[in-house]
Amino acid sequence: MVGDYPLIITQKAYGIDTGACHGGKLTALILPNFEILQVPAPKDYWQEEIVKWQLPVMMAKPWSSYKWEKIKAICDEFRNSSNPELSAFIAQKEQWMQDLLALAPQLILKIEEKLAELISIYGKDNFKKPAIHFSYATLLYQANSSNLTSKFLQRTLQTPDKWLQVMRDLGI
Repeated sequence: MVGDYPLIITQKAYGIDTGACHGGKLTALILPNFEILQVPAPKDYWQEEIVKWQLPVMMAKPWSSYKWEKIKAICDEFRNSSNPELSAFIAQKEQWMQDLLALAPQLILKIEEKLAELISIYGKDNFKKPAIHFSYATLLYQANSSNLTSKFLQRTLQTPDKWLQVMRDLGI
């Protein structure tokens, strides 16, 4: 888009995209005389398209691979949309994220149980070698130092995909 008026570089270029889809002017270049003609667009067509496509675009997003912060930012931005279907979809995604994160205590308990099992088999000093083979080895080491918290889980398992994988691996 070149602005409200055509961009003309004599004998080289004519920029005639003057934003008709955004409610600007529709510009025509009439040949062979190179005459410019403009008419105002009756409305902002782009805003209508945005409203139509917001929900399908949101539904197509790879939500489970997004970091928690990105999911929260998208929800914050679109929570109060004038489109009630989009608002409902965003509320559903927000609830999904909260439900997953609310499982942190259960996840911590399972990790602590697995740590106790490994220590009972291999001993306090030797559990780390077999623990490295688990997708949640970092969490086992953190639990061993008595510092496994919900916040640490969220920082380490930064996406719902990672969170769900550890839950599957632990049988939750």
